[in-house]
Amino acid sequence: FISVLTAVQPGGWQAVRRELCEGLIANKAARAAAILAERYADCDVILLQEASAVFVELALARPELRDRYALLRPRNVDAARNQNSLILADRRRFREDSIIDVSAQVLALAGAGAAGGGRLSSR
Repeated sequence: FISVLTAVQPGGWQAVRRELCEGLIANKAARAAAILAERYADCDVILLQEASAVFVELALARPELRDRYALLRPRNVDAARNQNSLILADRRRFREDSIIDVSAQVLALAGAGAAGGGRLSSR
């Protein structure tokens, strides 16, 4: 990979590397929240996997998401592993008070091998 970068930009591959990191890693959660708010605004339900705890905060900070969607998340958001399952449910279609978290029951049925952190099951 470094040889390709060196061929593309001799002596400047660190700048390319930095740009790639900024584009793919830095501000990833903020970009994902912006994409959801801008490109998926017509969806009634949005299912997210492996979402970070930071993403939860950023999504709730965006009025376009916070005002329209109920953000369903695990009771204990896993900030260490950042592999949380989230559901954004359009408040115009779903009554937030009718949604029931059944994660504990699903994990009990799954058995001892199922990891509990960050999983969400609702009905």
